[in-house]
Amino acid sequence: MRDVFGESVFQGLWAAHPVLKELRVRPVTEGKESSYQREDGKVVETDYKLSRVEKSWKFEDATGLTPESFMSAAADMGKEMGNQILRGLLATVSDATEEVGNVKEEKRKKNGVASKHLTFG
Repeated sequence: MRDVFGESVFQGLWAAHPVLKELRVRPVTEGKESSYQREDGKVVETDYKLSRVEKSWKFEDATGLTPESFMSAAADMGKEMGNQILRGLLATVSDATEEVGNVKEEKRKKNGVASKHLTFG
């Protein structure tokens, strides 16, 4: 059941947004720090952020729980985790884009508010 639960969690996580399934994972096997070097030569320390989703059931609530309901609960937890990861990923991309200058101010205003647009390339 543990393997089925874990598989359902990842199915839910990947269902949160398709980009999450495409992310490469590089496990950190020693220590709690990591870094990478950008094209401009700057070494950037990895800023790890903890994501956590907790859910609990009373034993009485689990009595008679169908396997489908069990897997659905796991998938819901995975989706919630995926949404947390995606928010963090988008914030990191936004910060990096601002830092390297790939943001341009839009000259026109929409509803009286100037907007920023990210450019990649």
